[in-house]
Amino acid sequence: AQNAERLGLPVEFFHGDLLTPLPPPLRLDLITANLPYIPSAEIAALAPEVRSEPPAALDGGPDGLDVIRRLIAMAVGFLGAVVALRPGFQALDMGHALLALASLLWAAVLLMIRRLSVTESALTQSVYIGLVLTPISGVLAAFAWVTPDWSQLAFLCMVGTTATLGQYLFAQAFRYAEMSAVLPLDFSKLIWSSIIGYFAFAYVPDALTLLGAAIIFGAGAYITLREAQLQRRAARATLDAP
Repeated sequence: AQNAERLGLPVEFFHGDLLTPLPPPLRLDLITANLPYIPSAEIAALAPEVRSEPPAALDGGPDGLDVIRRLIAMAVGFLGAVVALRPGFQALDMGHALLALASLLWAAVLLMIRRLSVTESALTQSVYIGLVLTPISGVLAAFAWVTPDWSQLAFLCMVGTTATLGQYLFAQAFRYAEMSAVLPLDFSKLIWSSIIGYFAFAYVPDALTLLGAAIIFGAGAYITLREAQLQRRAARATLDAP
């Protein structure tokens, strides 16, 4: 920024934390990231002016590549979702457009959950989401209301219960792990949807859906095993410390 100002270039700079949205409205021409890449054991030997940076901006784990690995796994999981949905290989309709909009809104919700998890409990977040969404959903449902029978009401109650539980677990996960470690596992919902669709609706997934599911599973399994390995290393280091 100082060089651009010195040279008189009409460039405006914004900065923020990794995976934290910048305040809208913004139209950016270039996005760069200075990922943490310094091995944990080398941070103490850094110059004082470098150590003054936030630890999250410096500490890249035992070999300096933890954040990079998580982002790659997240990208691979997203690739698996794209393979399963295969846009461009099948006709897209309004349903696909609404699904894309829902995905965008869900991404915004995840970012808000991640930020709120710093100060609010998972239970508090779940209660507030229920208090906000219930009246909004009620107003929208009134325009196409169909009175459910008892079996449909039971299914609706089951959907509400599982959705609330899933929301709670999501918020709780963000309190214990970074977003880049949680999201690859979120892509696995395509796998569970296919399994439930097969047993509940006799839907047989095709080859591309199975391939996408395998890619998603691989990314999620890698993150899970990697995080478990890091926790074992941290536990051993604590036990070995004098």
